[in-house]
Order: sequence, then C-alpha cells, then structure tokens
Amino acid sequence: SVIIAKCNIDSSPELAQQYGVRSVPTLLFIQRGEVKQRIVGATDKGSVEKILNKMLSGEKIVRPFAMH
Repeated sequence: SVIIAKCNIDSSPELAQQYGVRSVPTLLFIQRGEVKQRIVGATDKGSVEKILNKMLSGEKIVRPFAMH
C-alpha cells in the first residue's frame, strides 16, 4: 500500500529539517520508515509512477538520488 501526504514546510520546519528538505518542491518516497527515493524540483507524472511501481512491486531501489 501507499500513503501520499503533503507537508507545508513553513508550518512544520522541524519535519523539513528531519528529512533534509532544502528546496521546494521535494518528493520523498518512504518505505518502512526509510527514504528510498527523493526528487527535488518539478518532475513529470511518468517519473513518479515509475518509482511508485518499483516500490510496490518490491523491486530494490539501490539508493536515494535527487533529480533536478
């Protein structure tokens, strides 16, 4: 299953600091409490779908990376 949440970093700066969010927008893909993937900046729907499909299929994501 997947939970999608939105956070206003102006209202929750401690959460932004906890996850190292320095730029907006930033998408974090978290699985079992661990950040598996990170996209910084605008991105397209296809990129998000690809990551979600990998996570849901159980495919290993080697390490988080940032896309610009």
